[in-house]
Amino acid sequence: MNKGTLVAFLTGLVLATLTCGTSHADATEQARATAAVAAAHSAVEAAAQKRALWTTAQEALKQAEEALARHDYAAAEHLARLAGEQARLGIGQLEYPHFQLGGRE
Repeated sequence: MNKGTLVAFLTGLVLATLTCGTSHADATEQARATAAVAAAHSAVEAAAQKRALWTTAQEALKQAEEALARHDYAAAEHLARLAGEQARLGIGQLEYPHFQLGGRE
């Protein structure tokens, strides 16, 4: 699923919930969780494209999406932030110098 499709789907999910009698606080929590999952999806996708995706990021994103689907917005937001952080760390790891033997006297 590409980024635009995911964002459109998640936005539709939020709007559908807002029209179904969800309280303002719940709608706000849902919107934050939805945005966090979308951002995590983008971060994980970027890490995958750079071949720097950690399995922990991938698993956290999967769990965040599952939590969002079951309306556990606090868990979805927490897991999405974890997935994004793990994806950024994976990309950051590419900046580390390569390990080389030798050169020591």
